[in-house]
Amino acid sequence: MNFLANGLKGSIGTGIGIGIGAAIVAPFILPVLGAILKPAAKAGLSGGMSIFEKSKELVGDVVAEAKAETYGSRTTSKRSSS
Repeated sequence: MNFLANGLKGSIGTGIGIGIGAAIVAPFILPVLGAILKPAAKAGLSGGMSIFEKSKELVGDVVAEAKAETYGSRTTSKRSSS
C-alpha cells in the first residue's frame, strides 16, 4: 500500500502504469464482478420496488384521509350555514 500512497502523489508514470494495468486486467475481472453483483443488484432493486409500493399505498391512505377531513369539514360547514 505504500506504493499506492506514495505513487499517486502526482507521478504521471505511475498513473499511466495503473491505467494500463487496469485496462489489461478489466476484461477478466469485470465479468466475474458482474456475475457476483448482478444478483445483489436485482435483489436490491426488487426490495426497493417493494418498499416503494408499500409507501405509495401508505401515502395514498394519508392523502385520502386528509382530503376527507378537509372536504368533509367544508361540506358540513356549508350545510350548517345554509
